[in-house]
Amino acid sequence: MKDEKQLYDYLLNLKNNKQYQLGLDVINENEHLIEKKYYDITRLKIEFLISLNKYMDALLLIKQEKNVPYIPLDFEKFLNDNYDNISRKLNDKKTVKFSYEDIENIDQLDEKSLLMILPRLSEFNLIRITNQLQNILDSDNISNYIKTLLIAALSDYKLDYNFKVIKDGVTIKFNPSTVFDIRNGENYLYIQSKINKIGLDEYNVINLISRLTIYYLLDIYPLIVDYTTCDLILTSAIYLVNQMLSIDVKWEKYDENITNDIDKVNKICKKINYLLETI
Repeated sequence: MKDEKQLYDYLLNLKNNKQYQLGLDVINENEHLIEKKYYDITRLKIEFLISLNKYMDALLLIKQEKNVPYIPLDFEKFLNDNYDNISRKLNDKKTVKFSYEDIENIDQLDEKSLLMILPRLSEFNLIRITNQLQNILDSDNISNYIKTLLIAALSDYKLDYNFKVIKDGVTIKFNPSTVFDIRNGENYLYIQSKINKIGLDEYNVINLISRLTIYYLLDIYPLIVDYTTCDLILTSAIYLVNQMLSIDVKWEKYDENITNDIDKVNKICKKINYLLETI
């Protein structure tokens, strides 16, 4: 793609021709071009996900966008309408049936099947399958992304049981009945407070920085890291955005972190790039 307009026109053509998966791939490959048409292209990305029945992915993206401090009213309405529509589809879906036998063997399911069953967990008595749920959290074959969605589902269920999960090399013990909502977590609030002080007028740049930090925080959820690590996460997100958009955004600790902790910054950048390619 040569520029953002060409990208957008091409994506519209893919939508009209129902080439939804190709549309998602093109967006992921050309995020560095997205600037003025950020909201238009994000709309298309959500529409592509919905058309592909990737409802959990669409919901996650919608929740991320709604968490940003400011969004245009028409875009907010689009997010709310689609959130409600997807929720109804998941609640009313009759084509996929799950039995107690399916639930009892939940730790044998692949990631695609887990995505389908997670919205229905509230229909079952989960205290009977805590061992199977723990097996999923222990599995090296299940991504952190799916484990995060499972933890969120168990949190919504308010399951009172002590689990553990390894994120970023750290063993985290948690109880879904009391686990924090990432939007109210101290790491998220701390990073958002720093982002809000950067003082950029370009909302799309601020939004992209925020999204990249959220991707990382979701990956390590429910791990809580210290503020020094939060500073490195923010620095890494800004570093990537600067590369994507060929700009020079900085914040108070940016140069210091780039100079003194470049190895850690590169490690976080590598993880965020991996998440961008796989989520």
